[in-house]
Amino acid sequence: VASTINAKQEYCPIGGCIKEDSFMEKLQPKKYVPCALILVFKVQYETETGEEIDEALKVAAQNFEQLSIAVKVFVLCSSQMLEHIYNQTKEETVSLIEVLEKQFDQLFTSLDSR
Repeated sequence: VASTINAKQEYCPIGGCIKEDSFMEKLQPKKYVPCALILVFKVQYETETGEEIDEALKVAAQNFEQLSIAVKVFVLCSSQMLEHIYNQTKEETVSLIEVLEKQFDQLFTSLDSR
């Protein structure tokens, strides 16, 4: 909402609030927005911006919580996978040693019999 300059009221051009003086009264009437309206718009804008920031922070906190849970699950799964791989490798090593021992026994038995 815009109005023309009236005597002894404050108006806000783009740069900020000014008080009218005789020089301003001599000029052609210009459209200015009263400071009160600008303050209302500014407060509303800041409130909306603050609400948007609050909402963004909530989303970020939720995302962080989900990421934290995902990392914990990943670490747990990785630990279990590593343990499984270790046990499997250990079993395969024992099995391989048994096979090698049998083959060496057979080889030595064969050599002894000659």
